[in-house]
Amino acid sequence: RRRLKLAFDIPHQDLPEIRQGLDVNFVANGVSRTAEISLLYPTLNQAKMMRAEVWLDRDAGPVPSNGAYLPLEVVVKRVTDGVLLPAAALIEGPNGASHVFAVEDGRLVARQVEIVGRTGDTASVKGISSGARVVRNTFLGWATLSSGENVEPIE
Repeated sequence: RRRLKLAFDIPHQDLPEIRQGLDVNFVANGVSRTAEISLLYPTLNQAKMMRAEVWLDRDAGPVPSNGAYLPLEVVVKRVTDGVLLPAAALIEGPNGASHVFAVEDGRLVARQVEIVGRTGDTASVKGISSGARVVRNTFLGWATLSSGENVEPIE
């Protein structure tokens, strides 16, 4: 009774990234909190998900104890030296390398980048400077763009 438990399921496709001890961020009663994954069950349930638990001490701060649903995120990797870009700006090249079209002096320039992290619609990359203007995927796709092409950036 001195501890509370956050329990959640992890989809099987995310299992290679998840391990005991990873940080879990959540908000309870308007307060942002961080705790660690305490336990991963060794088997998948019928929905092909693995149950994870985070144990919290009652004196660690306000957390509803009545079966409330709390949004949470598991911190798989922390990236400190990447540049954040919209994932829609990434292009996969024929050799498997990732590229972006940057706008430099009113012209498109293809720049190879290394993806160091990704979440949702955002990617963290190396190989382009912070503040660089990049092209998001266009209506007709990447086939209509090429390096050296004149462009007018819009915000």
